[in-house]
Amino acid sequence: VTTPPIMGVAMRFMPSAQLASRGYFNWSLGAETGEHWFVGAGFGRTNLKPNWNLNFDPNDSWSLAGGWRGDGESLALQWVRDDRENPDQRHMHAVYRKSLAGGQRVTLDVLHKRGLVEGESIRKTGASLTWDWPRVFVRLAFDPKVNFTHEDMWRLGMGSRF
Repeated sequence: VTTPPIMGVAMRFMPSAQLASRGYFNWSLGAETGEHWFVGAGFGRTNLKPNWNLNFDPNDSWSLAGGWRGDGESLALQWVRDDRENPDQRHMHAVYRKSLAGGQRVTLDVLHKRGLVEGESIRKTGASLTWDWPRVFVRLAFDPKVNFTHEDMWRLGMGSRF
């Protein structure tokens, strides 16, 4: 959602919400400003129920982002830090996105995570690759130490845009 300029500055707001099995609920709100060069910040919360979702954790967090976009391409860096149960958990994302013919788009998200897993300090790298068509998408992701546990996870996700 893009707002009319407030004091000469256009802002984009990006709300999201997810429902999952076992009563899990998650919401977030991000905001950014800038056209070709941009900066942003976000905040997310869950109801603290166990979950396995399509996002990289942490979901109870705040984030900062910045990057460049133009001519159907973008490159951004995003830093995400848990601010609720495990403040030592952090992710750094480098996200490259390119528009393709026919309304398609490809996104590569490389992440580096660090934090404690049952008292042990970890530093791991994972990634996701997403292919978008105008109405649907497919995502393949590798998330090492998923949800900051000892488990590594491959995910295949598919969805529809509405």
